[in-house]
Amino acid sequence: MNPVNAPDGFDLRAMQALRQNGQREFYEIKSGEMRYARRLVAKDSCMNCHDTPDKAPSTIARLYPGPQGYGYVKGDLAGIISVRVPYVYDRSVVLDNL
Repeated sequence: MNPVNAPDGFDLRAMQALRQNGQREFYEIKSGEMRYARRLVAKDSCMNCHDTPDKAPSTIARLYPGPQGYGYVKGDLAGIISVRVPYVYDRSVVLDNL
């Protein structure tokens, strides 16, 4: 709903993988960083605003009049939390700490 917070390629891949296999987490390591995502599942409390626009509080429905953000199903993937972490693999550090 907010273009500044739109999912990027990693987020889309993570959501697809989490939907397909039911994993709780997903990650990729590329170009010196690790991208990590954890699933958010729709709960009863989510349904107060995210079921249908006509069931949402009027303030929410006015702020978000389009179809996005509605139609959640309890227990299904509702979204993800994703982070970027700098990642440098140094074999000697790994072996020294075994």
